[in-house]
Amino acid sequence: MRIVKSFEDVQVVLREILDWKSLLSTKDWDFKKLRIKNASPAVDPNDYVILDQLPEQVKKITQTTIPPIAPISGGIVPPPSGGGSGTVTNTGSLVAGRLLIGNGGSDITQGSLTDETNNNVSSTSHGLVPKGPSDATKFLNGAATPAFAQVKDSDLSTSDITTNNVSTSKHGFTPKLPNDATKYLDGTGAYSVPGGGGSGALVFLEHHTASSSSSLDFTTFYSSSYDKYLFIVVGLLAATDGVDLYFRVSTDGGSTYDSGTNYNYVGIRYQDNGTSAIFNGRAASEIRLVGANGIGNASTDSINLSMYFYNLGSSALYKQITYDSSMYIASVNSGSFLTTQGQGGYKSATAVNACRFLLSSGNIASGDIYCYGVSKS
Repeated sequence: MRIVKSFEDVQVVLREILDWKSLLSTKDWDFKKLRIKNASPAVDPNDYVILDQLPEQVKKITQTTIPPIAPISGGIVPPPSGGGSGTVTNTGSLVAGRLLIGNGGSDITQGSLTDETNNNVSSTSHGLVPKGPSDATKFLNGAATPAFAQVKDSDLSTSDITTNNVSTSKHGFTPKLPNDATKYLDGTGAYSVPGGGGSGALVFLEHHTASSSSSLDFTTFYSSSYDKYLFIVVGLLAATDGVDLYFRVSTDGGSTYDSGTNYNYVGIRYQDNGTSAIFNGRAASEIRLVGANGIGNASTDSINLSMYFYNLGSSALYKQITYDSSMYIASVNSGSFLTTQGQGGYKSATAVNACRFLLSSGNIASGDIYCYGVSKS
């Protein structure tokens, strides 16, 4: 920068300006002394070059017309012609932070990504996670078209894996059942036979209610955990008057019941008028529990009985029972209370695993029979 201090300085500045004006008008120089037009090829390092002096690569760039790129509504920029395939269609207002995702040669529609399913994951391709259902009980499954759904029982594997069974340190699945009605899941996570208060305690095993039943069969009570069982008959009423109560056993789990000549029994019956009678049988087809006069069918009649059954699982000993009963029969002596006591046996060393109560004739109208195991320890 020149500092003007006198009139002579002003004259010097004016001369310099006039000289620059002369150069600009006669030689076509700019202020940096670069020539801005030239009818012939450049000869001076400060000259501008003409097109023919440019390299071929530069000529191609300068001769290519690049189409203008204009934004469309919503702020989406279309691709230049000749690049890629497909078009972008704006069907809604763009929101900051959202992405536009293409999928190759197909056209894309950009709408609200809050409910856009075009590029969701499927069994044939990776993709976006479907919209959440706002339900914490539903999970994304692996179907052909994945969807949020609740886990069903049928989705769970119930193989014999114990990893997630309940234990004293965590919640979990119930362990596999032991197929033993005498065992229960205890506080350690194992199945065991309840102690029941020591030796001789009763453990409930099976129960049946009669309703015009031809018989009451016990098929699930047997367990090697017990040597002795107690059967309790409560309020049994016959459909036919004056019938006897029979007992038979099975060695095949209740598929068949032995009605051959393998039973012996003896009992005594007492009536409230002071009379009594002994009843017995050898090589019989059943054990009789009542004897003469039988069970009544009046609305006030019933029999109640307790019976112990021994040695069922033995393959060496014969099976035995002992019993006591109490009953009322309206048709005997204008109504009588009676009691029976007796013993019987099944003359076979084969293990017994089921038993049946039935009447000598007709159905059991009503009543209940319960079975208990007598604890060994």
